[in-house]
Amino acid sequence: MIMKGLMYYSPRMYEMMMHVSHRGDLPKRFGAIKGLIGPGRVLELGCGTAFIQDFLDRPYLGIEKNPRFATYALRKNRNVVVDDIFNYGNYLRKGHNTVLLMDVLHHIPNPAVLLDRLMDSNISQVIICEPYNLPESVIHSSKALNRLFDSDGINDATDWHDRESLIDFYEGYGGVDLTEIRNSIITRIPVR
Repeated sequence: MIMKGLMYYSPRMYEMMMHVSHRGDLPKRFGAIKGLIGPGRVLELGCGTAFIQDFLDRPYLGIEKNPRFATYALRKNRNVVVDDIFNYGNYLRKGHNTVLLMDVLHHIPNPAVLLDRLMDSNISQVIICEPYNLPESVIHSSKALNRLFDSDGINDATDWHDRESLIDFYEGYGGVDLTEIRNSIITRIPVR
């Protein structure tokens, strides 16, 4: 059984911890993401509580595997369905222009599998916002502490990219418009 990290015990705890861990930078992150989205519908995979929807002014659908998080999001009038992000057929044919992956790649064992599938779909672009490990980060340099704080309880905790390997990962997929906010990097990857 996979241990659930502290911030994933409740949706309220998750949102609070996101605000604390990003030290007031969430509106800046959301603004940078919104500026990259452009027209059309947004599909967010691994959306958590989907709180970015409150900042967007276009049609949005979030996919979240944790039913407690999805229920919480629905009570906040956010458009979320419970599903696995690897069930591509359930959501990739729904006419979304942009797929958003925010703080999700470090939760899946092989993110290239997901990115490869998205690159072979009918979407226009993928926007990724992913944190990177700071060398001085005690939490993310220790597997035990990483599991304690950041394991989502669905996937086993994975190692975080460092700054350079995250940029290399993005550039390997044609990532452009890189924006760095604190220890996260946002990119836009054109698909077609």
